[in-house]
Amino acid sequence: MTLNLTTDYAIRIIVCLERKGNVLSASTLANEMEIPEKYLMKVVKKLKDGKLVDSVAGINGGYYLCKGLNEICLLDILNIMQPQSKSNIIVENNCSNEKMQSFYKIKTYYNHVYKQLQDEYLTKSIEEIIK
Repeated sequence: MTLNLTTDYAIRIIVCLERKGNVLSASTLANEMEIPEKYLMKVVKKLKDGKLVDSVAGINGGYYLCKGLNEICLLDILNIMQPQSKSNIIVENNCSNEKMQSFYKIKTYYNHVYKQLQDEYLTKSIEEIIK
């Protein structure tokens, strides 16, 4: 699993909003995080849709966190920014084709490893990680 650039930006935005502790404009966030403002707007929209960030309109408007860093984990951000694609091939364990059986075993192992990764590492809060 790899964190893509969009997810990296999302994490930086969340940490910046928490550290600044108030409403920040898109241009301020873009400058602070060295993110192109147009791209920042796309990332913030996803975070807003995912209910991690909200906005205030007006001259003093901008973005703020909806939750504390102790309530946001990496998995929350990953699920918003990089939703897991579902496999379009469903393989039954009792499949008679040997190649498909091998594929099923690999897929099962991968799912097991990913579940461990989720349970042990990705569910730590951002606050726990950056302490």
